[in-house]
Amino acid sequence: MAQTMMEAPVGMNAVRGFCAPVQGDANLFRGQRAFEGYHLMRDGNPGVPVTAALQEDLKQLQRTLDLGWIRPASDIYNISANLKDMVLLPAPAMYAHLPNKNGHVFSLAELLKFNTTAARVAYETWIGRPVLKEHNFTAFQDSKGVIVASVLRKVDGYAGKLHRLDFLKAFCRQKDPVLADQVLRGERPRISMGAICSHFQCTICGGIADRFECNHVTKGSPQIGAFEVPGLPYPKLAALSCINICGQESSSVDVPAYPYATGADPLTLS
Repeated sequence: MAQTMMEAPVGMNAVRGFCAPVQGDANLFRGQRAFEGYHLMRDGNPGVPVTAALQEDLKQLQRTLDLGWIRPASDIYNISANLKDMVLLPAPAMYAHLPNKNGHVFSLAELLKFNTTAARVAYETWIGRPVLKEHNFTAFQDSKGVIVASVLRKVDGYAGKLHRLDFLKAFCRQKDPVLADQVLRGERPRISMGAICSHFQCTICGGIADRFECNHVTKGSPQIGAFEVPGLPYPKLAALSCINICGQESSSVDVPAYPYATGADPLTLS
């Protein structure tokens, strides 16, 4: 490797989470080492020449991430197949078990459930999905880029088991140069994911939305309340748990459903 993590150029901190040493349940965190030792830098970062070694690192990055699907996907999405034409934005998409402003919640068990249609675990079903602007979608050609990686990791420093889902999003500068440059300048750092599910389930009583009304949640109403549950020493949040989820897209938005879904330190590959 041409560079170590300690010698990484400006911007590398933004993707350190994707290459941190795996700890604990390793099967939950596939892909965290995807960016270790590679030259990720901002546009115009001085003193880092484009060398043959750098070009080789770019090829190795694509192999490490298993990005052989990008070229055929680029034909469908009408975007570039070259990562050097992309602005990369690492961003948190959600925390498992914490509801968003729409009253929807994604449990860790559901994120780890195997999706037979996509033939991968649920949290990985966002990989290869389109990047949009404000969830505007009429055809796949509307894509502004593609989700390159989706990583689930345990968050330290909290009681219990808190897990966060992170995306690495690639905005195509050839497809929408204005949006890509806004992301690169930090003017549009917020994201919002899109997903489908088979049904919603009340987190308190297990009732299935649309089949009957319970006293805890109502589909279409983002009211989130806390209820005492027998056997628990603390109140539990009532929300609509999404069951049998499958990722569909991730958008650049002005107002995200998860207030913390904000990327930082966007990068380009040179």
